[in-house]
Amino acid sequence: MIEKSQHVLQLKDIYSALLTEKQLEVLNMHFEDDFTLAEIAENTATSKQAAYDIIKRTVSSLNYYEEKLGLAAREQQLRFLLDRALLLINRQNPAEADLDEAKQIIIDALELL
Repeated sequence: MIEKSQHVLQLKDIYSALLTEKQLEVLNMHFEDDFTLAEIAENTATSKQAAYDIIKRTVSSLNYYEEKLGLAAREQQLRFLLDRALLLINRQNPAEADLDEAKQIIIDALELL
């Protein structure tokens, strides 16, 4: 569940501009504040079923956006590449080959932008 929550929060951060204020509010209550459906319903003046439906539809929308746009996957790939480049550069007395590899990784990362 924690892994799913982190994934949803990552997608929410990336695609928040595509969500309504109410969708953001409900997702924050559920995934960040760990509110129950009853607490969300009380805070939003809706039913527990409505709160559940908002969460389900919003998560589905976020997954759809990621499927079509792939921004979270691209961000993860960029982070991996840049972490690798930093590791090579930060070695004590990096070899020329390490610096060349780091340079190529940075070039590859820039192409993803």
